Amino acid sequence: QGLFINERLERKCVNGVWGMFARDDIVANVVLASYPVSKLIGSLDIYPQNTSISAKQIHSAAKEYCRKDDSDYGNFFNFFDSLDYLHKYSTFFINEKELRIINEVNPLLSREIAHQNYLNQSLINALYDFDPSISKENYTLITLNYNSRAIGKNGFVPIIECFNHSNEKGEFIHTGNDRVVLKTKIKYTKGEQVYISYGALDLYTHAINYNYYASGTDHYIQFHKRFFFPLLTNRDQAIARELSQAFKVAIQEINGLRVFSVEDKEAFLNEEKPSKKAMQIATILAQGRDPNSFLSSYLQQSLSQNNVSKFSEKYFPTRLKRFYWVLLKEQEMLSNNIDYLNA
Repeated sequence: QGLFINERLERKCVNGVWGMFARDDIVANVVLASYPVSKLIGSLDIYPQNTSISAKQIHSAAKEYCRKDDSDYGNFFNFFDSLDYLHKYSTFFINEKELRIINEVNPLLSREIAHQNYLNQSLINALYDFDPSISKENYTLITLNYNSRAIGKNGFVPIIECFNHSNEKGEFIHTGNDRVVLKTKIKYTKGEQVYISYGALDLYTHAINYNYYASGTDHYIQFHKRFFFPLLTNRDQAIARELSQAFKVAIQEINGLRVFSVEDKEAFLNEEKPSKKAMQIATILAQGRDPNSFLSSYLQQSLSQNNVSKFSEKYFPTRLKRFYWVLLKEQEMLSNNIDYLNA
């Protein structure tokens, strides 16, 4: 299929997590892997107008998957997480008892899991309605693997999607000259894990979609994933309108209350402090008040909903164990950001 993979790489499992590792020293700015754009699983030209890119790519991949040995991508599908694995580890299959545990430890995480499951189930149902020749079981398999393996507009990219994430150590994938190309961002020594960057991905989203938590990489809290602001008064509506001039403002209903959030991929909390975009949003929201104090109060509210310190890892079932460490990291990040804002 035209895949290039650097011979100094190997794929192996360390502490239960698969990744790509350096078999020998690798210098910076070296091509790790590349794949022809023309050989990607292409979207079929059969979809209604306004069909999402993800729906097209998942359906096209599901069609290929159903061809089994007749598909040029048969070996690639062997890298996918199996349904047996997903039933054990994916929160898509979370049961009521497990969801109550998460809600007890942190209701914000419980809400995000439920929201992601709703989106996935809605997509699977819509795909099945569009083409019932593919089983819901196969749509589920492809959708859940798409969440953890698809790379933006390129969709599934064989082998390249096997690299784990680090924004500090990994490089974004680039497309040019009919190839999807991944290069090293830094120098790696023999035995080190080699990373790709997924961008400033939210801590919850990462753990939900990728079915693991990696302690050694950098983590982020996306502003719009945690912070919602009421739309009760004319003043609230005026603030939302002002923000909408520079940012995407999304309005939804939570527990019967209309709220808005501000979406921007550069608006986040890193492990030490808020990003510049997050502070710009906080400044508008504060409406003349001290933005540091304003944002700090919202972080305190988020921190107060994280009750993980009251529990041990043993309290979490197998599917949820990673969230024990996720929530400990969230506590640390929120505390660090509050300290920064109050300093």
